[in-house]
Amino acid sequence: AWAGQHVQAEARASQALRRKDLNAAQRVALLERRAISRMARAQTPQALDDALQMQALAGPSAALQATALLRLAAVQTRLDRFTEVEASATQALAQARRARQPALQAQALLRLAEAQFRRYDNAAARRHARAAAELFHTLGDRVGLGRARWVEGYACDQLELPRERDRLAAEAL
Repeated sequence: AWAGQHVQAEARASQALRRKDLNAAQRVALLERRAISRMARAQTPQALDDALQMQALAGPSAALQATALLRLAAVQTRLDRFTEVEASATQALAQARRARQPALQAQALLRLAEAQFRRYDNAAARRHARAAAELFHTLGDRVGLGRARWVEGYACDQLELPRERDRLAAEAL
């Protein structure tokens, strides 16, 4: 999928999902990969189906629930359903904290911040993006850090803070 071969990635994930010996975590991972490729190919309804299947498979596992909710939030973002994104990201954050998974927490904070700036709740977006950036920095995730700085910069733009926006944009790059 990351090489841009989404048709092949989707086909391989679909083929692997037909196996009977997979556990819930393996199925969730395959559905997530397939949903990513479907989103890349503008197959949003199918990606939504995958996200909902992920949620059903996650069961009581907080980490799997967080993963499923993050994928659901990603699809909801594509559908411009930002109130739903905020709810899904908030639930994902709670599950990620319960699972003690900092990488999932960072991703949930980032999704939450993006939903908030798109709903013009820029003070909250800035706060959550900054928290995500701190976690991404601690994890050594430079891509996540760049995305968090972009979201924070966008919120600063809407708050009419051009110096902060420019600093954060440069840091994101």
